[in-house]
This record gives sequence, structure tokens and C-alpha cells, in this order.
Amino acid sequence: MLAQLGYGLGLGSAGLHFHYLLNPGSSYRSHTLFTISKCVPILLLAHQVHRSKDQKALRHKTAAIATGLTLSALGDAFLAVEDLHPSLFTAGLASFLAAHISYIVGFKSPRSKHWGWTLATAVGLSGSIAALIVPSTPWDLKAPVAVYIGVLGSVIWNSLDAAVADTRRSGLKRWSGVIGALLFAASDSILAYDKFKHPFATSALYVMGTYYSSQYFIAQYAVNRKSDE
Repeated sequence: MLAQLGYGLGLGSAGLHFHYLLNPGSSYRSHTLFTISKCVPILLLAHQVHRSKDQKALRHKTAAIATGLTLSALGDAFLAVEDLHPSLFTAGLASFLAAHISYIVGFKSPRSKHWGWTLATAVGLSGSIAALIVPSTPWDLKAPVAVYIGVLGSVIWNSLDAAVADTRRSGLKRWSGVIGALLFAASDSILAYDKFKHPFATSALYVMGTYYSSQYFIAQYAVNRKSDE
């Protein structure tokens, strides 16, 4: 019952946030409601993951995923109000950087025998994102953005290599972490492309659609991993 209530609250909050994105001039919109509606779905996912960490062998990894989700919600709050001060974008970037480091801890597993090609895949993807985004960023943000993309590439690598090494599970239980990492990379790429390279009107819808999906898949990876032990 409580789980259903949580899912309902999360979906309702996400729906309200998309309403604000589609109707930026809504008389019901305020910075407070806009920020809350953006963050609540991620905080509920963090709570779901946190409640699942009762297996000692996986407790630190599951806790790391929950921490990453919580830090993501903090980053959401900063980016929701970034128009109030330029430094808030940097604060949001730092929060998501810390979230990705937590995800690396959560995904990290003994290396698969195919770690070379999983690493090459991650380097290729993150390198492509960097080649697209970094040349268009302001000089004072080039280094932070490049570091961020590098860490994001590490998230992709660790999630992919963990899935390749996991021969006990199949389907979404095995690959949900990879799907989440790739969707996160897509969301960040769209956001950066819109902010630094070529703004387009519907960017926020694509950013949040891929973002919410990515966090859901990452959360389910942690929950499913625990349930299979």
C-alpha cells in the first residue's frame, strides 16, 4: 500500500512538473512548486532504494545508489532555480558530479573478462559527448564540464561491465543499470547542447523525460540486485 502510494505521489509530482514545462506562464507556477515537483520523484526513488538495503553483502553498494539519487535531487533543486544566480548552475553540476561518483561505487563489481571492450565503448561514447559539447562551453566551464563528462563515462563503463559480468540474471534485471546510465548521458547531453550549443524550445521535455527514466532504471537496478541475493 505504501509503495503504491509512493509511486502515485512520484508520478503525480512528475506530471505536475511536466505541466509546468509545457505551460511556463501558468498562474500556478512558482519557483517553490517548480522545484518541489522536480525533486520529489527522485527523492521517492532514493527512499525506495534505501529501504531495500538489508543484505549485508550489498549494503554499501545499495546505499551508494540511494546517495546518488539524493545528490541528484539536490542538483535538481539548484538547476531549477539557476536563473536566480549564475553560480547555481555550477552548484548543480557539482551535485551531479558527486551523484555520479556514488553511482560508480554502486555499480562497481569485479571486472568482466570483456572489460577492454566495455571500457572502449564507454570512452567512445563519452569522447563523442565531449567533442560535441566542450568546444561550445565558456572557457571557465570547459575544464569542469570535461571532468564531468569523464566521470559520466566511468558510470557508463562500470554499469556496462557489471552487466556483462553478471551471468546469473537476464533481461531488465541485468541491463537496467546500463539503460539508466545511457539515458542519464542522453539527458545531460541534451541539456548541455541546449545550454551551450543550440537552444531549442522543447529541450526541457526531452531532458526531463530521459532524466526521470534514467533514475528509475538505476533505482530498479539496485532494488532488483538486492531481491536476487
